[in-house]
Amino acid sequence: MRLDKVMPVDMRALYATMFDKGLTSRTVKKTHVILKAVFQQAITDRTLLWNPCTGQRIPTHTPKTYRILTGEEVARIIAAPKDERVRFYSTSINHVLWTLMLNTGMRPQEALALKWDDLKDGKLTIERALVRVTAGTYTVGPTKTKKSRTISIPAATLAALAAHKTQQTTLILKLGSYYKRQGLIFATREGEYLSPMNMFTAWERMLKRLNIPQTRLYECRHTHASMLLTAGWPVKAVSERLGHASAKMTLDVYAHTLPNTDAETAAFFDRLIAPKAVAS
Repeated sequence: MRLDKVMPVDMRALYATMFDKGLTSRTVKKTHVILKAVFQQAITDRTLLWNPCTGQRIPTHTPKTYRILTGEEVARIIAAPKDERVRFYSTSINHVLWTLMLNTGMRPQEALALKWDDLKDGKLTIERALVRVTAGTYTVGPTKTKKSRTISIPAATLAALAAHKTQQTTLILKLGSYYKRQGLIFATREGEYLSPMNMFTAWERMLKRLNIPQTRLYECRHTHASMLLTAGWPVKAVSERLGHASAKMTLDVYAHTLPNTDAETAAFFDRLIAPKAVAS
């Protein structure tokens, strides 16, 4: 559209389209700020007479929608052959990364910042994450909640990590001084941090290869939590495993996954008071 033809209704339509595509309110607000500045500069340059972004209100919260992997899909991903060789890292990395995330619910950026020293006695301490600086650029920082947490790792996942470490050690010995020894669990063939964007792409390729509907890598986290809650696992335990700030946050995000036990609750309460009613 010509800039002088853009109306406030067009801006609202743009924001609505962005929300429909699953973009967050943060992204939409950033877009709004940039476009508002662009139109304001045009006004300063006497190219436009008014700013169509002025007075627009951006929603502060976007209802999050996501696709949860089924139990059968999770099993297929974990049982699938290891991914094909990729230039920048060894063949086992993708498969172990998917397995770890599906079995722990950790965030992708947390998994990519893990070091072998974080793994002790079958437990992982998660205390750092890759933090986005600019598009395609990341640095190491704290977790989203600024707090660390320690979680237990299933035996099968520990075995996968052990096999991966053996393969990684072989690579390190082969490369010698060319490998940057930072102790990373998931690293490039030079020992550097993996790019989250490359992992997102590899995940999409894997889903396509297994004929599984496209699902964001982050949904490994939602899948892990949803499966536990659906099975009746305590909300507080799930919240601590995910590293949520509180159990209330876990309830707000995953309330729809909790089993509807109202009928069972009523029957159970009836059994609790029945003896007392007979005694009285």
